[in-house]
This record gives sequence, C-alpha cells and structure tokens, in this order.
Amino acid sequence: MKIEDNEFFEIKKSNISGFGLFSKVCFEIGDVVLKWNLNNEIKKEDIKDFSKITKIGEKYYEFCFPEGFVNHSCIPNVKNIGTNEIAIKKINIGDEILTDYSCDESLGGEMICNCQSKNCKKIINL
Repeated sequence: MKIEDNEFFEIKKSNISGFGLFSKVCFEIGDVVLKWNLNNEIKKEDIKDFSKITKIGEKYYEFCFPEGFVNHSCIPNVKNIGTNEIAIKKINIGDEILTDYSCDESLGGEMICNCQSKNCKKIINL
C-alpha cells in the first residue's frame, strides 16, 4: 500500500479546528506518516489561509488532501522533516494527525492556537 491511497486517513470533525486528518492505521515512532504534495505552488499575495501553506526557499505551496487537513497542536504527534511528516509518538487508529506549525519555515503570519493543551503557546507565529 502507498500512503497516497487514502487508505491511511480519514477526514473528521476536529476538537481543535474545523476538520482534521485522522489515522486509519497505526504508525510507530520514526514512520513517515505523510509525504507532502508540492504540485500546488501559490503566489504570496494570493494566500488567504497561512495554516494551509508551506514555504520552501522562496516558493509557497498550498496543501491539499491529506496534508491540508493536518491541524496544529503544541503537543504534536508528527514533525516536519524536509517534505515529510514523521511520527514522533505512536499514532493509533482514530488519532488525529497533529503538527507544530511554528516549527516550519517562517511565513510571516500568526494564528491563535486552539489545541487546549496544558502548555499551549496561545499565539503561533507562522
């Protein structure tokens, strides 16, 4: 099976923000959970929602399914390494896939965090 087959994820209502990406399989620490699709380059002036954008070098890319549904948390279970999201905790079936947006290259924006974790940063610099 390939990660791109959508057999690994489903979109469901998230307690953090709108809808989120939830696992249909287990991932162990160190597993590649997602590989980013960088086919959707976007101009900075056309960006409406910085939480669905990544910047690599001087180029901006808009995320689609599945990576576009990964919500921010101050207690993430995946970490961005290159163009992959790697499991930093065991992810069980039904767990929401969560990353820390503040660890990505700076986009020059900010957002209010809704993760409600004990150590929530409240404001996330994007």
